[in-house]
Amino acid sequence: MKKSGLGSALRELRESSGLAAKAVARSAVMSRSKLSKIENGKTAPSVTDVDCILTAIGVSDEVKGEYMAAVREAATERTVTVEMIHAETVMTDPRDIALYVSKFERFSRVAVSGDGMRNLIAAIRDELLREQETA
Repeated sequence: MKKSGLGSALRELRESSGLAAKAVARSAVMSRSKLSKIENGKTAPSVTDVDCILTAIGVSDEVKGEYMAAVREAATERTVTVEMIHAETVMTDPRDIALYVSKFERFSRVAVSGDGMRNLIAAIRDELLREQETA
């Protein structure tokens, strides 16, 4: 499985299963538009996206393992690491990265140092982790 062709390979799997895109999208709990963007290579799928698509299609465990390995490899290449005082957060999902950026846009409007800075960073990290858990 080549990571560059992941979207088209997912489309081929779906088509060979005889399932319509609308049905797979519904079962994978995503919009038809998102599935189309993934299949056409316009959006890089997350590990969760690929897992949901493969489950909706009903592939074998062997096929699923091959695809999941490819998407994990691709996700590793898109990983962003953010270093903080006494902490490190690694995110691969573009939605998580966008959320983190929005949190730090608020952060950049203030200047804080010392304990105040540490407390602010910890609060941002904790809020991000809570939002990731509920997403």
